[in-house]
Amino acid sequence: MGDNMTVMIAREIGQYLQNKGEGTLDVDILVDVQPDTPDNVVSLYDKGGLAPMEAPEAWRELYVQVRDTSHLNCYDRAWRVLGYFLYPNTTFIEVGDNKYTVQLKEAPSSLGQDGSSRYLSGFRVVAYRVSGVTVTDDWLNRLADWSGTVLAGWQVYKVWFGNKRPSVTWRLASMQVLENSKASCEVRRKYTGSLLGSTPGELASGAAALVQELGGAVKLALDGPNKRYLWVKEPTLEVPAGALTAGTVAVVLSRVTNRPSEDAPLMSAVHYKETIS
Repeated sequence: MGDNMTVMIAREIGQYLQNKGEGTLDVDILVDVQPDTPDNVVSLYDKGGLAPMEAPEAWRELYVQVRDTSHLNCYDRAWRVLGYFLYPNTTFIEVGDNKYTVQLKEAPSSLGQDGSSRYLSGFRVVAYRVSGVTVTDDWLNRLADWSGTVLAGWQVYKVWFGNKRPSVTWRLASMQVLENSKASCEVRRKYTGSLLGSTPGELASGAAALVQELGGAVKLALDGPNKRYLWVKEPTLEVPAGALTAGTVAVVLSRVTNRPSEDAPLMSAVHYKETIS
C-alpha cells in the first residue's frame, strides 16, 4: 500500500498539471524519469524526505525539474508550475476524488545546462493528501466559521495549511483541563492562526481586525440546542521580524463543564501500587 501511495501522489499531481493545460502525463509531464526526448519536459520525482507527523502514505516530498531549450521558457515554466501548486483556483488541488495541499520547501533555481545544451530548473515541495478526513473539533470549526465572518474575502483553512492570500489557517496548539471542584472543571484549548496577506497592509489590517474582534467577542456560541458557549481569552498577534506578509494570531478558548469526560482525555489519572504481590 505504501509503495502504491508514493507513486499515486506524484502521478496525481502530474494529472493535475495536465488538467491545467501544462502538458500531457507520460509524454512531457513525467514521473520519476527524464528521458532524452522530448526536449521540453516537467519531471516529478518522489524524494520521500524527512517524515512529518502525518502518516507517510498521506504525504510525499516531490522534486520538480523543468527542462527546456529556451532559458527564459524554462524559468517561466518552473514558476508557472509552482504557481499551480501553491495557488489553485479552488481551496485545495482537486484530482478525481482526492484533494491536496502543497507547501514549498525550496524555491525554483537555475541548474545550468545539460549535455545537450538544454536548460534546467528545479524546486522542492511537499504534497499532502487531505481528502477523506473530517475535522471533528467543534471548537475549531466554530472558530473558523466565526473568522470567516470577520475577515470578509479571506480564505479560512483548518488544520492543513493553505497558500491562498489572504488567508488564515487555524490549528490546535495545546489543551489544559483545570479542576474547579469535584463537580466541574475548566477546559482550555489554545489555537493558533497563521495569517498570509498579499501585501504588508493587507496582513496588518486583517490581523488587527481579527485580534480586536476576538478581544471584544468575550464568548462564542457553539451550535446545538444546549446553548453552550466558549469564553475567549488572551488573543495575541505576533509578526516575526522580516515577515512582511505573514503573522500568527493565538487565542485561548475555554468552557466550564460538569461532565469532564466529554472534553477531557479518557485517562485523567493513573493509580498504582508501590509493591508487587
